[in-house]
Amino acid sequence: MEETITAEIRPHDFALVESLACNSKFIGISSIVYGVLNCLWIIGALVGVPMIIAGMRLNESANELRQMLLSRDATGLIRAVEKQNRFFNTWKILIIAYLCFTVVYLFFAIFLLSMYWPKA
Repeated sequence: MEETITAEIRPHDFALVESLACNSKFIGISSIVYGVLNCLWIIGALVGVPMIIAGMRLNESANELRQMLLSRDATGLIRAVEKQNRFFNTWKILIIAYLCFTVVYLFFAIFLLSMYWPKA
């Protein structure tokens, strides 16, 4: 059984956590929308689907933060941080994949340009 940890939340802390929840919700929804737009083309779906999943995790994190504020249960904060960690790990993988794809694309473009560039 999970242990309940109650926490004293000061008004400043309350506003800070509420702001984090709002920002997380906004970024989560933005990630979902951006992921859906990427899914409109086949290759973009490779990036779009993980983006949608990451955005859903961040929305879940925002919901956990709000629930923690209502219940004063600090275990909600731990669950929220776990979901934010999964969001950031997914984004980290997406950024690395995007950078690798960009490097391969640039090499391919340079190769094609060198093949068809008129020689003097």
